[in-house]
Amino acid sequence: MGKSFTLAKIKMLTNLLNKLNDYKSDILLIDGDKRISYKDLLIRISKFEAFYKQNKIKNTDVILISSKLTIEFIALFIVLLKNNNVIIPIEEASKINCTEIYNITKYDLLIKVREDNVSISINDIASKHNLIHEIHKRNVPGIILFTSGTSGAPKAILHDAGKLLNLYKVEGRRYRTFLFMSHDHIGGLNTLLYNLFNGGTLILNNTYNVDIILGEIEKHHVTLLPTTPSFLNMMLLTNSFNKYNLSSLRLITYGTEPMDKRTLTKLNESFPEIKLRQTYGMTEIGILNIKSRNSGSLEIKIDKEKNDYKVINDILYIKSDTSMIGYLNYKSPFTDDGWMNTGDRVFVNGEYITILGRESELINVGGEKVFPIEVETILKEYENVSDAVVYAKENRILGHIVAADIVLINETKKENDFILSIKRYCTEKLENYKVPVKINLVNKIRISNRYKKVRI
Repeated sequence: MGKSFTLAKIKMLTNLLNKLNDYKSDILLIDGDKRISYKDLLIRISKFEAFYKQNKIKNTDVILISSKLTIEFIALFIVLLKNNNVIIPIEEASKINCTEIYNITKYDLLIKVREDNVSISINDIASKHNLIHEIHKRNVPGIILFTSGTSGAPKAILHDAGKLLNLYKVEGRRYRTFLFMSHDHIGGLNTLLYNLFNGGTLILNNTYNVDIILGEIEKHHVTLLPTTPSFLNMMLLTNSFNKYNLSSLRLITYGTEPMDKRTLTKLNESFPEIKLRQTYGMTEIGILNIKSRNSGSLEIKIDKEKNDYKVINDILYIKSDTSMIGYLNYKSPFTDDGWMNTGDRVFVNGEYITILGRESELINVGGEKVFPIEVETILKEYENVSDAVVYAKENRILGHIVAADIVLINETKKENDFILSIKRYCTEKLENYKVPVKINLVNKIRISNRYKKVRI
């Protein structure tokens, strides 16, 4: 089995390098006013191959790369893949610090890439996790990604990089893509690799400011925007999209958190010429091959030829070729026969499913289950509500009650009257246990560093 893994990896990397050579006259990155070509990438790859030899890096080294997404990062990343290293890509501004990462992964080398300035630090030899020994036995490169750590310590997730690369063996479309997710996120890494294999152009991003992003889409004639429902909702709320020419956009993909029906409907009304497509994936299982029923539907169909799935007690289980090898610092979530419990509750309608939300985010009110996204959809239907986030609040009698933070379109001097009126509206639309007991009027909704709602 190890030999077949190695051959597949060699074939995919050879294929990638051949493609890079075919694309060398094309633009890979747009960073402000800078245009960086695939030819520039090939030059940097040669540079880092020499760097690899000069620093006597071994293929058994676990290497942390701390860097923004730059041409240097991409070149170093490819060189390390070729040499079967285990790679930990970390965005320069990540909240997870190098010491915390070392304590979990025991990495051998820290390479910091700052423009053309590349520094390397060597750690004392430390015993490696059994899963890292396993990937060395497979003779394939590995990638370690971290979850955001919004609840508890971040999870270190080890992937067989060869299997992730295999996702791109089928030729795709060439897009001019606005890079919304960072390269240390499974979504951002997927965007990077997809573009490399298909000769696309990436417009680099260092902000989540709606106006700046829309301005970049207009300026650079972006055709694909991969993003989150929270960002799309903010784009609608600010009405900024009316100030920019977004006619180049052909496709908007959204994922990482549930989309509410109201926002999706407004998006279709505002952008009738743009295809909207939901994505589904997790750091643990990679990005799955799925299909939305249509632009206005929240229903998705998972390609069972590539990713098997089943639903047990309304929870989605996945068995995928791109599933992680395992956690370095948490208990395995796999069943004995290889199924991953995603923790996502779903509604099944024939061959289509609807993602209702994470099991961990469900609010248990006296034994009754409440999906935050369902309540948020109702709240956002009410007049003068621009956005809402729903979460659990502890209660001595019921265990939890439903709480909500609401942002208004226009301020009101009669806050108590407004809160009472929206509660009455919710009572007409929802079962009593779903109606928010505690409602706070706030200036803005808390958003994580990966631009999705934070449920307190």
